[in-house]
This record gives sequence, C-alpha cells and structure tokens, in this order.
Amino acid sequence: MDYVAFGTAISTDPRFRQAGYTLCTMMLDCHAADPGFAQLMSDRTQAHIVGVCYHLHPQANAAAVLRLLPPDTGSRNRVTAHIHALERRGALMAAPRGRDGRTRNLMLTPVFQSWVDRWVDAVVLPALPFVGTPPENLGDPALRQTWFSRWVAAQTMGVRLTSRLPKVRRFMELRGGYVVMNELLRREYAEPGAITTRFSRRELAARYGLTRTHVIDLIAALEAEGWLSDGPLGPVPTETMLAETRVWHGLHLGAAALVLSGMLMPTIEDALAARAAASA
Repeated sequence: MDYVAFGTAISTDPRFRQAGYTLCTMMLDCHAADPGFAQLMSDRTQAHIVGVCYHLHPQANAAAVLRLLPPDTGSRNRVTAHIHALERRGALMAAPRGRDGRTRNLMLTPVFQSWVDRWVDAVVLPALPFVGTPPENLGDPALRQTWFSRWVAAQTMGVRLTSRLPKVRRFMELRGGYVVMNELLRREYAEPGAITTRFSRRELAARYGLTRTHVIDLIAALEAEGWLSDGPLGPVPTETMLAETRVWHGLHLGAAALVLSGMLMPTIEDALAARAAASA
C-alpha cells in the first residue's frame, strides 16, 4: 500500500483531530516520564539502534546490530558509541552468558524495556481508528517488540515521515524541537474549551528536562518561520504550520496503522533482503 497516499488521506479524515491529540498526549507523557531515556532516542538513527537492540533482545551486540542496520543509518563509530551510551546510562545491561562465552551480549534493562514499550504504544496505538481489523490481545507485551521491529523495517524500506517536509524535519532535529511542536499541536487538537491554562515555557522546560532559555529559543525560531501567532492563552500554530504538521502526523498515523495491521514489512531481516534485491 502507498503509505504516502494513505497518510495524506488520514490527515483530512474527520477522526484525525482526535487521533492527533491522542498521539501527542501519549508521546509527550512518555517523554515526560523519563526525559533521560527520551534523549537516547532523540533522532531516527538512535531510535533505529534501540529498535534493532529490542529486536535482538536478549542477544544484542554491536556486531549483530550493525548487520541489521541499513548502510545509511549511521557510521560504525556512531552505532558503537550509542550502544556504549545506552549501557552507560542504564538502558542496556549484560545478558546471561550463552554457550559461546566469547560473545558479550546485551539486553534491555527491565526499566528501559518498560519505557520503550510505552514509547511503542505511543507511536502506534493512536492509529487504531484507521485499522480495519485491530490486532487481538493488545495487552500482550510481546506485541511491542513486534511492532517496533516492523516500524524499523518500514523505515529500512524507505518509509520517511518528514522527507517531504524539510521544515518539520529541521525543527524535529533540534534538541527539544519534537516535544515543543507536539505540545503546541496537542493544545491545538484538543476539543474547544478543553485547554484553560496558559502556555508556560517554564513548565514545559521542567516537564521535559530542558532549560527555559532553550524553550524560549525554540518558540522564537517557530515564530520567525511564521508558524506561531499570539492566542488568548499563548502562542498557537498558524495555518502555515498546520498545513505541514497535519501531513506529518497523517503520515505517522498511516504508517502506524500499517504496522498494526501487519501490511508493512514484517521483519527487519526481510526488509534488508528486499532492499538488497531492489538495488541488485
């Protein structure tokens, strides 16, 4: 299925606003629950590395992760450095030794696995309204590992949520840009009258582990782009911003719906094999 056409259609669907609100709320709550863990997945490469580690769990190691990452994901040095950072910051731990004692495998720590499962839920579950037949046993923890693997596999095959949206991508790549944009959009998607508090740069900074000055700078950058205007409760997205972010969230929800339905590439190994065959 053409995920671009599907996602674009979702962005104009009457159910989009509620799904967008759910997406923003779940993802922001996940980031606020542990800003340190969120920083370990702050860009596509980092999330891809964690996804492959989860796919291999509990037998991840640098060599195995590198084999399952497409060449354009990141350099060997960056991948290795991020795996070390994950272990140093309590996200990965040494796995029990197998028969081959020469290989030191790693596994997600229980606390990080719990957080990653919550992140996966935030990524895919808001798309349930757009899935014809929802998966059974949504509470099964093993499904999170499967969904994350499919999400990584889809990106391996070329699914890109911001490739056609360079301004969205630029703000997403700024530290804190993702949460600031989604906080503004969460307020925009909320039912009329549901938001009664002013937008607070100080509270946003405290919630997501940022400095107030950094949040002020991000808001100023969005204003300079013409993406924000003054509202009764603080800055609000302009139609210029919404024209792009609706497409971004529509593509996200479309890809997530295909992940939930199993219509996207089922495994990372299959995606790599298909990519290699296509380029042969």
